[in-house]
Amino acid sequence: MQTVLIDQHRFIELRDQVRWLTLVASLLIVTYNSVGAAITGLSDLKSTLTKQICVLTKNVSPEYVTYYVYMGVLQEKEM
Repeated sequence: MQTVLIDQHRFIELRDQVRWLTLVASLLIVTYNSVGAAITGLSDLKSTLTKQICVLTKNVSPEYVTYYVYMGVLQEKEM
């Protein structure tokens, strides 16, 4: 238990990074599913989109990301 308390800051930072990566991955998946076959042959598009999404979401708070990821999960379950 003491080790967990000592590493609490690192765990919180790791949690925030995972939430942010979840947001980026979700945006990429939605983009690819929405546009479809028109962008499948564009090899540089994924890296370009990832870089642009990273810039746009750089200062997004972890609580904000958690809320929208959670709401996305709820919307998928309702469908």
